Amino acid sequence: MSIEGDGSEVPKSNIRRALEIPELRRIQLAWGISKIMFWGWVVTRSTVAFNEGGAWAVGLMLAVHMIPGALFTPLYAVLADRWGLIRGLALLAWLRAIAMAASAVILFADGPLIALIVICAFEGLGTHPGDTMHLRVLPWLARTPKELTASNSLTEVLRMNGMLVGPFCAVLLLLIAEPAVAFTVFAIGGFAAAFLFFSVENKIPRLEEKGVASVLTSLSEGCRTILWDFDIVVLVAFQAWMAICMASLQVIAAALALDVLDLGNSGPSMLGAAFGVGGLLGGVVSFKLSGRNDLVSPWTVGALLVGGGTAITGIYLSIFTAFAGMAISGVGLVFFMVAGTTLMQRGIPSHVQSSVFGFNFLIANTGFGLGGILCSSLIDLFDLNLAIMLIGGLMIFITPLAALSLRRFAVRANAHNDDIELLRISPIFKSLSIASLEQISRGLERIELMPNEGVYQQGETGEYFFIVSSGTLVTSADERFISTLEAGDFFGESALLHDIPLATTVAAQAYSEVFRLKKETFISMLADNPECKRAMLDLSAQRV
Repeated sequence: MSIEGDGSEVPKSNIRRALEIPELRRIQLAWGISKIMFWGWVVTRSTVAFNEGGAWAVGLMLAVHMIPGALFTPLYAVLADRWGLIRGLALLAWLRAIAMAASAVILFADGPLIALIVICAFEGLGTHPGDTMHLRVLPWLARTPKELTASNSLTEVLRMNGMLVGPFCAVLLLLIAEPAVAFTVFAIGGFAAAFLFFSVENKIPRLEEKGVASVLTSLSEGCRTILWDFDIVVLVAFQAWMAICMASLQVIAAALALDVLDLGNSGPSMLGAAFGVGGLLGGVVSFKLSGRNDLVSPWTVGALLVGGGTAITGIYLSIFTAFAGMAISGVGLVFFMVAGTTLMQRGIPSHVQSSVFGFNFLIANTGFGLGGILCSSLIDLFDLNLAIMLIGGLMIFITPLAALSLRRFAVRANAHNDDIELLRISPIFKSLSIASLEQISRGLERIELMPNEGVYQQGETGEYFFIVSSGTLVTSADERFISTLEAGDFFGESALLHDIPLATTVAAQAYSEVFRLKKETFISMLADNPECKRAMLDLSAQRV
């Protein structure tokens, strides 16, 4: 089946193209398994904590799981740039699996509850940075913007699937066995996911040099990027508000189920399942987003669905509106996350992306922690209906305002799309990831050539690698015609690869545009991408 859809066969979907990449396929499989194991482990640990210490123990366990991991995320994100992103992701998976296994050991040994709470903190050190690292890795594996969007959609589908399947597995295990056995099963699954992460071939270049000073520099650059770039400020602040709304929905679900609809103790879980089903449906539908160049519209629609779904539950308090509102909010959240994450992956420069993603996660989790307090306070000040409509209505009101800023940000995110498409025409760049192509395209310098205008002369020292964007160029040696160069062709590489004088003269036959890449950037690109270097050497040898 043709990947490019040349007309001979039905083109493959973007998600199928993405999953043809072995490293990305393994990363997503490991991610899906880890999410099922995590949510199953969460339900089991909450059951143990409630039985031994009541509601306060569950709340304490949630706090120690979330706070240290969220605080650790920015630091770990920039450290992983120095260790290698795949290695950083694998280490976190092992940490999560070891923590789950330790929780099983504590229960088998009849250990104290406080020991299990401490283990939760260690597991959080793996889970929260791991979510950020996963999104950070995807641009270095997907090859096109559309494959990246599809990969983000799959990530959200697997996340929602984990939120549904994990608790279901926990309930089944707790019905037939002790919690220690359930912990053991989830730990085994966690080790399987960690092994998959560890088995992924690390083709991602190390992004930063080692050293304490460089770590502090990366963290400070990430802070400055968030604080001084207005469009990024709006994006990060809005994601924090979305986290507040998500926490509020949990409070709303509990209040509706227990105080209004009399659904019993299982009511909050049932409404949570409705949210998860909506999210799973939204994730499947979001695969269609991978065919779009405009991601601001689905981002806006997603935020409006969250606001509208929330408001619906407060307009008329009933079982139907409660379940419908939760499901609609779930659909909206996935749309919002897929579009917003893709724009951040494309629009934030790679050298500050880890720290920005890390701080964004920290800020969002802070918002999530404040959301429950805010919603509870609104319910106390007003009534449940008004509190729900205030939260949903505010989301609906501010979304169009934030979308204006996001459109400016999207222009930056898509600024190099044409350059990337030009690079992908050449067989030497075809296998590179979207993140690698973004890096290369940022170093390209555009040059216009008039008819008969020369690019360089035979015998000169090579200083640049060239790619033809449009028009026609001719190469000659010793005043003899050699070849014609057109869009997508490259030249000048032999002098750079072998450190020899230029063997030909190149001039424009008609008006043309070429892009050039400095020698230092070109050599660095080949060092970071061995497959690209092999293809370049093969094609260069064929020319000779």
